[in-house]
Amino acid sequence: MDIDVLGALTVRENGVSITPTAAKPRQVLALLALHADQVVPVAALIEELWGTEPPRSARTTLQTYVLQLRGLIATALEGTDGTRTPKDVLVTLPGGYMLNSAGGTSDVREFDRLAGMGYRAMDAGDFPN
Repeated sequence: MDIDVLGALTVRENGVSITPTAAKPRQVLALLALHADQVVPVAALIEELWGTEPPRSARTTLQTYVLQLRGLIATALEGTDGTRTPKDVLVTLPGGYMLNSAGGTSDVREFDRLAGMGYRAMDAGDFPN
């Protein structure tokens, strides 16, 4: 999986975009992508979508958005060896969901890595001349 959240949101599985055009599913994917390979609590997703006053149907609607995302993932996985399913990519866990990048690329992780290198170099006084 390739994840770009700095700038325009783009998430690709198997080289195929799984980024929805509809606003709410896109918000769900953006938050999951920002925290790829980590569990994002249902409460955080609901707050992202509706703020502090979610509708009664919030959990059910969130599940619908997850199903829509899994549909896009299923399309992206067509023609692969079948070892990875949509539920392996967008995982349901107790209390939340996780986008499993399977070791793919993430611009946020790369930024954090490079920023960390810069801070360590600065702390060590390793400045270029």
